[in-house]
Amino acid sequence: KLTDDGSVSLEDLFITSKLWCNDHLPEDIEYVDLYLIHFPVSMKKESPRGFTEPDLPSTWEAIEAFHQSGKARAIGKAKVVHDVDQVECHPVWQQPLSLHELCKSNGIHLSGYSPLGSEEKKVLENDIVTKVAEKLGKTPAQVALSWGLQMGHSVQPKSSS
Repeated sequence: KLTDDGSVSLEDLFITSKLWCNDHLPEDIEYVDLYLIHFPVSMKKESPRGFTEPDLPSTWEAIEAFHQSGKARAIGKAKVVHDVDQVECHPVWQQPLSLHELCKSNGIHLSGYSPLGSEEKKVLENDIVTKVAEKLGKTPAQVALSWGLQMGHSVQPKSSS
């Protein structure tokens, strides 16, 4: 909606999408900045619990072809060794310092999803976050996003399917 009315251009956004385990058909995607394999597993499309033997080489070849087509600026994998590690990360769920150090020492970029929290982890209502926001004259959301950026990782404030 923001791009439709011209208030935000696509160049101002970094769009990330994940390939779900039972939906390996990204043909309907026009462009993403980062395209990730969600898990290193495979499932039957009609059964969310129906694991199948993954064909990771073929899957990765398809992801590379998607990248080479120009529809994805970068590609990666979640939950396996790679260039980008995307994990839930915010002031209430900070992830172990060892993860941050591991990523940094191995040249792996840490990308934090849900930096504003979730139903279970209410970052924007957290006492410390709200006190810091009040002291700095900022919103709790600004504090949470700034925390992630100051930690050296990217933040993904919204995700939808």
